[in-house]
Amino acid sequence: MNQIRVDSAQAHKTEFLGQVRLYLTANGMAPTSGWSSPYLAPRYTTVVPADGVWEFDFLASPPHGMVLQVLTPIAAAGFFTCPDWVKKIRICAANEIEVDLAAKHGPEFMVDIPCAVTQKGVLWKREIASFDDSFNIIGHCGGLSIKMKKLHHTLTVVVNGPDEAAIRRCFDEAMAAGVIAAIVAAFITGGAALSAAIGAFLSQFGACLGGGYTITMDDRSEWIEWCT
Repeated sequence: MNQIRVDSAQAHKTEFLGQVRLYLTANGMAPTSGWSSPYLAPRYTTVVPADGVWEFDFLASPPHGMVLQVLTPIAAAGFFTCPDWVKKIRICAANEIEVDLAAKHGPEFMVDIPCAVTQKGVLWKREIASFDDSFNIIGHCGGLSIKMKKLHHTLTVVVNGPDEAAIRRCFDEAMAAGVIAAIVAAFITGGAALSAAIGAFLSQFGACLGGGYTITMDDRSEWIEWCT
């Protein structure tokens, strides 16, 4: 059960690097200290939702060892390729809120809905595509070294379920059928082609696995800095 609570969110469509991208932020509270690496994971479906709502999980890595039993602020943000059908965003954590695209996002625009997301069994992850863009010089590190920055994009399939062997077998079948290659090819360009490729993969992968499994696609973009 997701223990993070989401309190506010903002969603904006923007032209970014020649593509229509969604910039999404979420703020909330973790139940203790020690939670790390918060992120927003989009949910992809095999059919376009009739209500135009795109769902995201608000997640973070749980703490290890001793923690303080105090509520701790937590936040996540990211750029995502935005399908044409999206009208609203739903952020799912211990609770849920909905926000309209390009709207003024105060508490009056949010709807609290009970969330029934559970995680059990093995948690299997496989990064299937990545690329870098937006390379920039941002400073000086000393001597002849310069400080650089780039935007790193990754797409990872995450499966929660009882049988790791079945997950690996079904993933290999999807790879052999070419649906993984279609996702990789569409990941850089995004848009409708990416949504269609992910939909085909989820349909085949889900049919192979059967009931008892949760499949999500973790689409992340994060800035990385380094010195040459």
